[in-house]
Formats: sequence, structure tokens, C-alpha cells
Amino acid sequence: MKKVVLPYACEIPVVAKADVVVVGGGPGGLGAAVMAARQGADVLLIERYGHLGGMAVTGEVHPFMGNHLIDKTLDKPVYTDWVARMRAYLPPAAQENHPVTGEVFDSFERMINKEHALLAAEDLCLEAGVRLLYHHALVDVIGSRRRIRAVVVHSKSGLGAVRAPVFIDATGDADLAARAGCRVEIGGPSGHCQPMTLCFKLGHVDAARMPPRPEINERYTAAVARGEIDCPRENVLLFRWIEPDVIHFNTTRVIRHSAVDGAALSEA
Repeated sequence: MKKVVLPYACEIPVVAKADVVVVGGGPGGLGAAVMAARQGADVLLIERYGHLGGMAVTGEVHPFMGNHLIDKTLDKPVYTDWVARMRAYLPPAAQENHPVTGEVFDSFERMINKEHALLAAEDLCLEAGVRLLYHHALVDVIGSRRRIRAVVVHSKSGLGAVRAPVFIDATGDADLAARAGCRVEIGGPSGHCQPMTLCFKLGHVDAARMPPRPEINERYTAAVARGEIDCPRENVLLFRWIEPDVIHFNTTRVIRHSAVDGAALSEA
């Protein structure tokens, strides 16, 4: 199809102002917004979907893996605060101990229930005084690489501008920086990006009869060799879940697609 370019221009109303505007409500945006608000700034967090949490919620990426150096946790304060609020949504019997293994919860690994994660993230923001603007997607930037005057967003109300002296790009794909004219590198030396993955869960599993992971991977490798499974991942990555008869899989892969290409993302 021949590329056709059409001119487009319009006046855009200013729909919001803040001291700090954070674009993107994933874990990075959550941390930036909460910490800025705790320092006394008027913070507006813009999120294109109707919830916070990013891929922890949308992709059900499980489990939460902490960040630590030897025996020192680097997760405080926002990550541990988020996890603590998620725990409050667990059943009473599971709030202290792991419901499957009986182990005490720690700060390095958490089972992610996406409903718990999004509710806890919103709790954290509201407690800090962060203003939330859901269902608003970044469209463009008014300004330049040296100075952003406003961001253009789209919602069911149409186009609008949000102004602030400080903007934080937490889009996950450097969308804000790219639209402001900053240089952005995509992928590794080959140009390829990390494979896209959506996790899934399998219910009604008799966990007592499950083979150990090495045996599962042996069967998986053999099935791939026979052409019965078409998946580029080299093994099966699975985890126990809050419910004892549910297994969480992080195994699918969509390769050679770019998440910053609209058509490729749609195909994936």
C-alpha cells in the first residue's frame, strides 16, 4: 500500500496541570509517582488503561522478583509497600504464610494476583496523594528535547494537553522521550527485542501427580522435536499459585516482533 500523508492540526484544551506528570502506571511509574508525592509534589499519573500495575497486571507476570545485593534488600520503600498492601487482599489464612508451601512470605518473591496488584497499586497512590488519570493515552509532546511544555493525550473526550514543569517517562518503551525528539535505541546489537510473552494459568491440576520440572522439560523437548509443539522457548517455566490446584506458566514467546510497531504489536 502506498504511503499517504495527511496534514492535521487543531487547538487542544489544557485538561490538567501538576508539579510532576508521570506517564505510565507500571511499576516504574508507580514508584516515581508515589515518591514524588511523598516529597510534597502535586503529582498526576497518566495511564492509558483503566488500572495500574503494567505488565504485572496486564501480562500476569508472576512471581514478583525482588532486587537485592547479597543479604541487603534494595526494594524499599515502594516495592515493599506495594507488596504489603497486596497481602491485605489475600484470604486471612494466607496473609502470613504461603498457602501452598506454608513458608512465611518474604520481600523477595510474591505470587501476583492481578486484581490484588492493581487494587494495591491504586491504594498506594491514593494514600500518597497522587492524582490518577486513567484511560488517557500519550499522543504527542508540545515542546522539544530540551523543554517539554505539555503532553498531548487522547481519551473518550478527545485530545487534551497536560502541563507541568517536570515530566517522567514511565511508558516502558520511551514513548515520551521519543516523541520529544530524544535518541532512543531499540533492541540489542541485532536489533531484536526481548520476546513478547503473555503468561497463562492452568486450573484443576492434581499437583500431587505432577511430574518434577526436569521430567516435564524432557517431555516438552521431545514434543518439540516431534513437531507436536511450536514454541521457540527452550523449556517450560512454571510456578505454583495461591490456589493449590492452579499452575502458572511463563512459557509462551512471540519473537521478531517490535512492541513499538503498531502493526507488529497487533499481530503478536
